Amino acid sequence: MKKRALALILVFAFALGITALAAEQMTRIEPNLIFEGTTAHCSVLVTDIGSTINATAELYYGSTKLASWSNSGTHTVFAGGTYTVVRGNTYLLVVYGDIDGDPFYDTMVNTCP
Repeated sequence: MKKRALALILVFAFALGITALAAEQMTRIEPNLIFEGTTAHCSVLVTDIGSTINATAELYYGSTKLASWSNSGTHTVFAGGTYTVVRGNTYLLVVYGDIDGDPFYDTMVNTCP
């Protein structure tokens, strides 16, 4: 009887661990800054099932903000757009917002070829 109880406890603990791990992996924040010729494609895709999301993507050259895109919604939110850039220059994409009130922030740097 003790072996069955121990086995049941171990299975339950293992299941709780998997559930916690799955919950952690459900939040995804994906910034993206790519170039097509002299067009910068800037975006952030935020996914967190069952959550309210506010997201902003801002494109910078040096300390100058060139463009900004924002969006909000539930489960999955995309914020982004395009901007004409100069070849050889390095640009910074800053993405930020909140998921159910918890803030997030990320950056990405890329040079236009």
